Amino acid sequence: MSEQVAELAADAALIGGPGTTLTEDELRGFVREQLDAAGLDGRSVCLVIPDGTRSSPLPLLLDAVCSTLAGRVTTLTAVVALGTHVA
Repeated sequence: MSEQVAELAADAALIGGPGTTLTEDELRGFVREQLDAAGLDGRSVCLVIPDGTRSSPLPLLLDAVCSTLAGRVTTLTAVVALGTHVA
């Protein structure tokens, strides 16, 4: 792991943990809190989302992000992460 990636990981906000099941409200609140603090108003935002080979509550996450950023960002683009990992 590069030094920059390690630094980003060390500063990452966390919610839950192994064996924890988050409620929809907890997840939405966490997403809202993090995006509100990110200073994205008036900016273009690109989301890199997992393809169908990864398990995630993607519809819930996308809805939380989109509803939080609606009317605040100039552009919201989603790119499906196909082949973005090292083989």
